[in-house]
Amino acid sequence: MGETDKRGRILEVAEELFARKGYSEATMREIAERLDMKKPSLYHHFRSKEDIYYTLIIDIYEKLLGELVDLLQEGDTVEEKVRLGVGKIIDIWVRHPNYPTIMAFEIATGSDMISSELLPRIWQPRLDEAVKEFERAKAREPQYRDVDIQMLILMVFGIPLFYFFSGQIFSTLLGGDILSSEMIERFKRELTELILYGLQKKET
Repeated sequence: MGETDKRGRILEVAEELFARKGYSEATMREIAERLDMKKPSLYHHFRSKEDIYYTLIIDIYEKLLGELVDLLQEGDTVEEKVRLGVGKIIDIWVRHPNYPTIMAFEIATGSDMISSELLPRIWQPRLDEAVKEFERAKAREPQYRDVDIQMLILMVFGIPLFYFFSGQIFSTLLGGDILSSEMIERFKRELTELILYGLQKKET
């Protein structure tokens, strides 16, 4: 296994532990044991548990926002951009079910990483790109009302985050496994239609 593969495997194991136990309770020893490695071997790849966590959080946000911005650039119309964006962000959560828990914890604790790294270096530049691209599409379609595009994009990002983070509760309320393919498609459909309806100009 190459160095890149080893780092990737360490991050995979750490992701599961951080989601299940939280940052403070997960230990380097546990990560090493899960990987059948000696604890000192971890320090060849990462300086500390904080370094692993930092790398994981940055990777999550870069992956999510990068893919979302790419999709907003792919669609030609507002409807296509909304459908692609909602579908993609939900598919990412399905593939990485630990992400919502880790991100919710990071947001709730209000760590310095959010203000010093995530907002200025990752969030704001990508958000600005997405807003400009969406505005260009909306300007070509007069049937849509003037809306706060930043807020709209954050809703597309945040509503699915809460849906997956609250999985146990939502599964009980909706009477089915929220991660089943049927429920996922239902969620995509309803969220997409809700957003598109809200964008439409209403007759007075």
